[in-house]
Formats: sequence, C-alpha cells, structure tokens
Amino acid sequence: MPIRSFNMPIDRVTITGADNSIRPEELVPLSVEFPFVEWAILVSASKEGNPRYPTRAWIDELAALGKSHGMKLAGHVCGAWVRDLVIQKDPSAFRERPEFLEYFPRIQLNFSPYHAAQLFLEVLKPYQNQFIFQVGTKGKGEKISLLNLGRSMGLNLAVLFDRSGGKGVLPPSWPEPIDPFYLGYAGGLGPDSLTEQLPKISEVVGERTIWIDMESRVRSDNDQLFDLTKVRASLEMCRPWVRAA
Repeated sequence: MPIRSFNMPIDRVTITGADNSIRPEELVPLSVEFPFVEWAILVSASKEGNPRYPTRAWIDELAALGKSHGMKLAGHVCGAWVRDLVIQKDPSAFRERPEFLEYFPRIQLNFSPYHAAQLFLEVLKPYQNQFIFQVGTKGKGEKISLLNLGRSMGLNLAVLFDRSGGKGVLPPSWPEPIDPFYLGYAGGLGPDSLTEQLPKISEVVGERTIWIDMESRVRSDNDQLFDLTKVRASLEMCRPWVRAA
C-alpha cells in the first residue's frame, strides 16, 4: 500500500554506502527512474575497498557516469581525512583527492564536535561545495554553535540529524528543525521502517523541505553487500513524499 502524502516535502533521498559489491552502472537506471535519488559515497583513506567504502577506480567510474547521466552524487568524508581537517586544519582529503570537490557538490564531514577546533571552518571558505554536519545527541550544542559560526562566515552548511551516529538505529523521537539550515533525517530508515517513520518525521518538520538518508537498512543482512532490491523498495516508498526541487 503506498504511503499517503503529508505536507512534508522531500526534495532528495540519499542512499549511502554503494560499494564494489555492485557495478557503478547498476545505479544509472535507478537515477533515471527516481531522479530525486542522491548516491552518497563513503570515502576514507584507510577503509577504501572495504564494504561501504568503494575503491578509487570505482568512484572515478561512478563520477564519469554521474556526469554523463546527470546523477546526484555526494561524498561522506570519514576517518583520518576528516580528523586532519577538523583537528589539524589540514584538508588532506582535498589535497590528495582534489577530484572529490568536483565529483561531490555536497560533502558530509563525519566528525565529533568535541574534537573540532573552530578555526577549521576557515579551511572550508575557499570551497563552493555544500558541507553537511551530522548532528546527534553527543555534543549537539557545540555542533550547532559551529554551524551558526560557519553560516556567519558565509559557508554553505546543511544539517543531517542522526542520533545513532551512522549505526542505523531508529531514534525514540525525531529532532525538531534547526533554523535556518537545510535539514536531513537519518537513523534506522529503510524499507522496513519508512511507512511508519515518514509520517512521524512529517509531524515534526511540517511543511519544511528536507531530505532523508539511508545506509544500514539498504544492505544485506550480513552487511557485506549493497542491496539494490532494498534500495528500489525504499525509493518507491519515498516517491509520494517527493517534491521537485
């Protein structure tokens, strides 16, 4: 049974964690059928080639397909690369892999606020990408302070709410919006939970345009494979909520 539409408009559905368990070209038909889908690629200097973290050649191939087919792509920077940025003020990821800035118009930085020096925001100023800060429960106040400071500096910042910190666990309740940022919601969303959870998110955000992000629940039960069947089912369930950007 399709989900009935509420007031909440979703302008993109982010599917995170596509990797070498599939071929990049397998994502093209889904982007054509569901033009609102955004493929978020996890990037890490040490985990590249492991489940959820595709190889450099795989990413390059996807980027070429994305350019020719108008696919939405984002990058989620993890591990030492993001620690170098927020602690050392060293954008090593963009120095070592400058193509990330071209491939990914939106870049999520997965860092803990209590490890971040505020001055790292200055390092982001030369870049035109939208940077996404993940907000959970720990250090929420510090993260919001960083967001407001970055916005006052002219940075293009967005917020992803994920109380589970990327572990795919549903929260007891969904967070209230933070003005005036573009917001995403994540944590335990997938084909087994969207029917129940999307109306709950809608009750919190009202008519505000958001995006949602899924990762753990669109993988195989043993977490080794990116599951295109689960991805398709999730996108079908989200379609009634989508409004063109």
